[in-house]
Amino acid sequence: MLYLIEARCMGWEHEQVNAGFVAQLRQACPDESICFFADAGHLRCVNSIYGLEQGQVRACATSFPSKYEDCKEEARRYAAILVQILNNAGPDLTDVFLLSCCDGIALAVSALAPRYKVRFHLVFHARLERMLNRERRREQLFRQGEDPGEPTRLRTILEQMDDRSVELICYSPFYRRYLPGYLAPACIRRMIFLHHPFVQHAVTPTRHENAGLRIGVYAAAANDNACQVVRAVAERDPAGAVSFALLGGKQNPLEKEPSVERVLPGQRLSAGDIDRFVAGCDFILVPYDHTQYHITASGVFWDAMRGHTPVFSLGSPYFRFYEPYGFGVVEDSPEALAEAILRQAQDPTDFTKGINELLRACREENLCALREHLH
Repeated sequence: MLYLIEARCMGWEHEQVNAGFVAQLRQACPDESICFFADAGHLRCVNSIYGLEQGQVRACATSFPSKYEDCKEEARRYAAILVQILNNAGPDLTDVFLLSCCDGIALAVSALAPRYKVRFHLVFHARLERMLNRERRREQLFRQGEDPGEPTRLRTILEQMDDRSVELICYSPFYRRYLPGYLAPACIRRMIFLHHPFVQHAVTPTRHENAGLRIGVYAAAANDNACQVVRAVAERDPAGAVSFALLGGKQNPLEKEPSVERVLPGQRLSAGDIDRFVAGCDFILVPYDHTQYHITASGVFWDAMRGHTPVFSLGSPYFRFYEPYGFGVVEDSPEALAEAILRQAQDPTDFTKGINELLRACREENLCALREHLH
C-alpha cells in the first residue's frame, strides 16, 4: 500500500504537478492500493484534473496546519498529524510520499522515520530550487572573502536525516548537474529525478486558422523581458499579424499595449481555465532568461506541453535542457525572440512532432524510474 500526503497545499501551481504524480504513480504501480491525504479543497482540484476514483485512488480529506515562521513548531504540528495517519495504517503500508515538501515536513519526517517500518519519500519541487540558489549565493560570498553564513536549513535537515528509510524525489533530471557541492553525496545517491509529472489527456485546440498568430502570456510571467518582446513585435508588425493574450493577474504593464488582450484578470485560475487558455493560443511565451531562471523549472512550460502548444522561450538552462526535442523556439534575447515570432507569423513551423516526442520520453522515463525505485 502507498500513501501520498500533501501536507502543504500550494494552490493552483501545485495542483497540476501533484495530479500528474498521482496519475503516473498509478501507471507505474497498477496493482498497488493508493491513499491520498490532503486538504478537502485540494483533493477536489486534483480530482478535477485526474479522476481519483477512476484511478482507484482513495481520497482521504485531512486538515493540516498553516505555515508557521518557526520551523520546529511547524514540524511538531506536522508530526502529530503524520503519527495519527501512520498509526492507523495497516501492515500493508510500504511507502509514504510527502508531496510538495517543505522544511517543516522534512524535519517532521526526519524525527519520525526511525519509528516506522516504511520508506518515506520527500518529493521536492520549488523548495529545492530555493535551497540550491541560496547555497550558490553562499559559495559566491565565500569566494569574495565574505561570511557566507550557515548552510540553508533544508540542506542541514537532509544531511542529518536517517538515510536508511528516507529517500528523495526531485523534479527534474535537469537539477542533477547542479547538486554536487551543494548537497552531501549521500543525499544525492538516494535521490531519484523525475521530469515534471503531467496527466495525459486528449487535447481539443480552439485555435482558428487564418486568425493571425496568437501568443499567450501568463501575468505571473509578464516580466521586463516579456514587455520587450511584445513591444519589439508591435513595432515591426504594423499589419497586426501577431496578437498577445495576457492571462490572469492584477494590474500589469503589458495590458497597456494595444496588441494585448486581457483574459480572466484578477481571479483565481482553475486547471480548466488554464487548459482552455492554452488551447486557444498558437504559442505560449516563457520569457525567463538564464539570469532569472538559472536553476528553476517552469510550470508554465509544462502547461503548454500538456496542451500540445509550442512555446517561445528565452535561453535559461532549463529550456536548453529540453530544447533538443524541438518543442518550440529558444532564443537568447528578447530582440531575437521577437524576430523569431515574426518569422513564425510569416512562415509557420509545426512543432507537434517534437512536443509529442518530449511528452512520450518524459512519461516513459518517469514510469521506468518509479518502477525501479519502488521495486
